[in-house]
Amino acid sequence: MVGHGQSVFDDAVQNIKRWRIHERAGLTVTPQGAEVRESTDVILLMKLLIGYVTVSCRVVSVTQSRDQWGFTYGTLPHHVERGEELFLVALAPDGAVTFTVRAMSRPGHFLTKVGAPVAQLIQRKATNKYLQAMVDLVKEEKP
Repeated sequence: MVGHGQSVFDDAVQNIKRWRIHERAGLTVTPQGAEVRESTDVILLMKLLIGYVTVSCRVVSVTQSRDQWGFTYGTLPHHVERGEELFLVALAPDGAVTFTVRAMSRPGHFLTKVGAPVAQLIQRKATNKYLQAMVDLVKEEKP
């Protein structure tokens, strides 16, 4: 749970809509300052222990309703994996605000096939960073 109430939900939506959780998680997002929109391509630069990895994705769907907002992006060619990742904020009837990150992928490059345990560790670490980024950002935005 991220927090409680409409204002927390609204803040959480802005955090994913404006790529803030990705940036807070340590990624460089291009185009900078762009809003999430369906069919938008995005390039994410991720720093690793020894260098950087550039990943390219396309927003394949946006979910928007009174009590949910989120998006799914899929990998583009030259990404080291093949798959999709979902980012979703939901407002429950009791006012609880939740944030879900779900990644589904398989190796898309020789190195991620050979180094599958390392790739899985990096994915888990990234997911945890996204979740923590959302919690931190929502706390900062409270008056």
